[in-house]
Amino acid sequence: RSMMYKPLRYQDLAEAWDIPGGRLEIGEDLETGLEREVREETGLRIKEIKDVLEIKTVFKSKEDHIVRITYICSTYNEQITLSGEHTTASWIKRQELPGLQYKDDLLKETLLKYCKRKKRETE
Repeated sequence: RSMMYKPLRYQDLAEAWDIPGGRLEIGEDLETGLEREVREETGLRIKEIKDVLEIKTVFKSKEDHIVRITYICSTYNEQITLSGEHTTASWIKRQELPGLQYKDDLLKETLLKYCKRKKRETE
């Protein structure tokens, strides 16, 4: 299952789903940043980082870009405690992911790639 939520900051995409994440703090390593962002946004504690699903560079302008790393993780708990930045959260079954509206096309592409990979693994 995937933990997904609906962020408040995208009012024009009220039904769009997103996954936990954010930017690193100065001096913070990738895993520590991942654990912090997931805990701050959802209250979940990461048990294990199982895999890197995808790494993408997103160019916002000629001077500004983001490196987006999507991880597959397990958590110690499943009780979601949302931050004030989000409206709804849910654990969503992999089979339900293709039918959702996403915050952006890159997220949709990444999660659909995950669905295809998991389907191949179970065949």
